Amino acid sequence: MESTVVLKAGPQEYYHSKGILNQLPQLISERKINRLFVIHGERSLQAAMPYLPSLENFEIQYEKYRGECSLNEIKRISAIAKQYKAEGLLGIGGGKVADLVKAVAYQLQIPEILVPTLASNCAAFSAVSIIYNDEGIHVDSLSFPKATNLVLIEPEIILNSPVEYTIAGIGDTLAKWYEGVSRLNQIQTKTIPMQLSFEMMHKCREFLFEFGEQSIKDAQTGKLTEAFINVIDTNIAVAGLVGGFGSIFAKSVGAHAFFNAATAIPGTKTILHGSLVAFGILVQLALEKKTDELESILPFYRKIGLPTTLQDIHLDDSNTKALQLIAAKMTSQTSRIHSLPFKVTADDALWAILTVNRITSSYSY
Repeated sequence: MESTVVLKAGPQEYYHSKGILNQLPQLISERKINRLFVIHGERSLQAAMPYLPSLENFEIQYEKYRGECSLNEIKRISAIAKQYKAEGLLGIGGGKVADLVKAVAYQLQIPEILVPTLASNCAAFSAVSIIYNDEGIHVDSLSFPKATNLVLIEPEIILNSPVEYTIAGIGDTLAKWYEGVSRLNQIQTKTIPMQLSFEMMHKCREFLFEFGEQSIKDAQTGKLTEAFINVIDTNIAVAGLVGGFGSIFAKSVGAHAFFNAATAIPGTKTILHGSLVAFGILVQLALEKKTDELESILPFYRKIGLPTTLQDIHLDDSNTKALQLIAAKMTSQTSRIHSLPFKVTADDALWAILTVNRITSSYSY
C-alpha cells in the first residue's frame, strides 16, 4: 500500500468573476485585517489599479518586489512587513509574486490574499513556492502546511495582460498530464485522492486542447469569452488541483527538469517558464520513446505559439557546451527526472534534446 496522500486541495476561497475586486474591502475586513501590506510588481500594480476599489479605510504599505522569489527576497520583504506590523498580505502579480507572498505569509503566520494578473501557472492555487537565486536560476521549492487564504481573479486584468503569458500558462499546464501520468502509472494501488489527481491531469489536457486555440485568438482580439475564462481556470485552478490531490505523487518530472536546467543558460532568460516547460514536455516524450505522441501535439503547439525547436527558446544545436550543461543539470542527483521509470543519464538527456530539435525542425505542419 502506498503512503497516505496529504490533501492541500487549494485556497480556502477562490473567486473568479468580473468585478470581484469590488468585494475586496469586505473580504479584507472579514479577515480582521487593518494593517495591509501589498507586495507587487511594477507592471502588475498598474494593470490592477483600474479594477481596485478604494482601500482608504485600511492602513496600507506598498512594496515592489525585485523580480525574483529568492530566499534573500523572502527575507527582505518579511523583515519590512514585520517592522510594519502587517496583519495581512495582498499580492498583486504573476507566479513569482504569488510564490513570494505565500512564503512571506508563512514566515509571519498571517493571511494572504492573491490577485493574479497573469494566467501563466498555478502558483496562486498551490501550497508551494518555487525558489530561484537572485540571478533567476532555479534553486529549490518550498512546501507549506496550508494553501493560500484567498484568491481573487478579475478576468479582464488577465485578458489585458500580454498574450504570451497565457500561452506559456497553457504549456505549463499541459505538463500536468505528461509528467503526472508518468509518475502515477508506476503506482499499482492508487488511493482515491491519487485517482482524483489523475482525473484533474486528464482534464488539464482535455480542456486546453478544447479551448486553448480559441482562447488565444480571443485574447489577441481583446474578447472576454467562455473559452478564455475556461483557460484561466484550467491554468490556475485545475492545474493546482493536480498537486492538491496528488501531493508528492503528482510532482514534476522531465519537463520541469528541463526548465530547471535551462534557467542556468543566459540565453533563455527571456523565455517564459511555461514555454521552457512546454519544450521540456517534448524532451520527456523523446526520452520515453513516444515519438508518435510527440508529433501529435506539434500542430497544437504551432497553432498557439508554443516553442518546438531549440531556436524558439534561444538555443542552438551547435552550442554543444550549453546543451551539455543543460543535460548535466537535468540529470543531477536531486533532479526529478529520476522519477521516470527508467534510468536517465546526461547522454540520454542530450540525445533527447537533439532528437526533439531534429524532429521538429523537419516536421511538416
